[in-house]
Amino acid sequence: MIRFEFLSNCSLKEMVDLMNHAFQDYFTEMKTDVSSYVKRLAKEDLSPDLSIVAYDKEKPVGFILNGIREINNQKIAWNGGTGVIPDYRGQGIGRLMMEKCFEIYHQQQVEVATLEAIDRNLTAIHLYSKMGYQIIDHLKFYSLDLKKAKSKLSSLTTEHTPNTVQSIFKRDLVHLPFFRRWAPWQNQLASLPDAEAIILSNEKNETIGYALFQVITSLQTVNFFHLEVTPKEKNRKDIFIELISHVINKTKPAQSYRTFNLHADIDLDELLREIGFDYQLGQVWMTKTLS
Repeated sequence: MIRFEFLSNCSLKEMVDLMNHAFQDYFTEMKTDVSSYVKRLAKEDLSPDLSIVAYDKEKPVGFILNGIREINNQKIAWNGGTGVIPDYRGQGIGRLMMEKCFEIYHQQQVEVATLEAIDRNLTAIHLYSKMGYQIIDHLKFYSLDLKKAKSKLSSLTTEHTPNTVQSIFKRDLVHLPFFRRWAPWQNQLASLPDAEAIILSNEKNETIGYALFQVITSLQTVNFFHLEVTPKEKNRKDIFIELISHVINKTKPAQSYRTFNLHADIDLDELLREIGFDYQLGQVWMTKTLS
């Protein structure tokens, strides 16, 4: 008989052990420790009072991490992680946990539920689809090692362009008419306290593109969370090149660059591959309207 407890009633060690057990055979490395787990809860607004743990008697066998935010005047819930330990899979526990979460969402007057899933995880996507979620976007993870970059990268330059680049406070991005406010949870400004932002303006002082990125000094790595060009711009690839070039020059001596949950864009995908970015994996972004 499966019963549920809120995560707030579970010890830190118990939860970390459960997560590591449930994700031991996942598509990517997900091993965590108490310190990293606590930091993630805080950074991503994951609430122990809204997250659940499934028990078989006294044994924890599954979990769902939840967070709630208000975006565009709507209450949005995010499933920030679903896991079931191997011996208990295929028994409907994932479905039971999601039904329990929907009860919580309704109690909290959530209007839209969201989550992401690795696009190769067909079992999870099938479950989420059966529970009413729909795919609304495909998210891309690319990586670039400067030492292995193609010659295209060396030609990136902003010396002969009439456009200008300016660093701004990331909170000011919300004033751009093409700012991607409705973005996956981890790409929202609230999840990125250490991120930096730049905007690109044309001769008329109109903002035509922006980049939101984060430098991880200890790893000499830069993560791109947003790369956007105004829909009015015809030469979109050129604008993307200017944005990427400026970030690379600004963040030296970083040696690697990655995209994180980057919105699917044909022009940007083609450009990243031309420059030398390697495709790593993809996710689907799924939502379910609750009211």
